[in-house]
Amino acid sequence: MNLHELTLKEQLEGLKDSSFSSTELTNAYLSRIKKIDKSINSYITVTEETALEQAEKSDKDIKLTNLYCLMVYLSPIRTFFVQKTY
Repeated sequence: MNLHELTLKEQLEGLKDSSFSSTELTNAYLSRIKKIDKSINSYITVTEETALEQAEKSDKDIKLTNLYCLMVYLSPIRTFFVQKTY
């Protein structure tokens, strides 16, 4: 699967259902940039390290949010369920 060919909606759904991570999606785009940008010069600067750091943070945030939702759901007071959507 070429992640860069997915629509934004498909990318969001894939992140939500853990078909792939933010880091994997970012790496797919970075690979694509490395592959074709030399011929089309679409970027002045590619901040690969920053992009990967942000993707890793996003992956951690998603895991923490999912863990928090599970903890709230499994708590003795099940009258509410908090879920952050992406």
